[in-house]
Amino acid sequence: MPRAPFTPLEDGFAFANSFANRIVNIPALGINITTFGRCGGMAYAALDNWTNKLATPTDASLPQDGSLLGDYIYSRLIDSMVANGFKFFHFMQTPDHPTWLWGIGVARATREEEFPRIKARIDQGFPCAVGLTRSRDVGSMGNDHRSWPTAMKMATRTRS
Repeated sequence: MPRAPFTPLEDGFAFANSFANRIVNIPALGINITTFGRCGGMAYAALDNWTNKLATPTDASLPQDGSLLGDYIYSRLIDSMVANGFKFFHFMQTPDHPTWLWGIGVARATREEEFPRIKARIDQGFPCAVGLTRSRDVGSMGNDHRSWPTAMKMATRTRS
């Protein structure tokens, strides 16, 4: 019997993605770099729970930094950035439309290359974290997230 599909309302986290990540804070130099959200970490952690048949915590309060869950979601955020950072950076620098220099463009690459990979994974019965961004520069990439209880939309399809 096939496993039930990933359902964000049942398998996602109950808390909002309202994390603040203090990257560097040096008040004497006026440096304070903070990003907001851990959408990639929440998506990866929810998939980890689903894949390993573990219950996702139902507490609606945001886990604090230093807690097991808060730190795990942060580590999975870093994993998601390492695994996908180059793709996001490439798409930020590439025009949406085809050009002589940049090739087929983001719109066509998404439709012809990325979507078929995602669909194939879903067709095999696996949920797939899908990163959504509209950033066009590295400086805004860390703040480009969606504050949904399930972190990122998880594309799933019920197997017949």
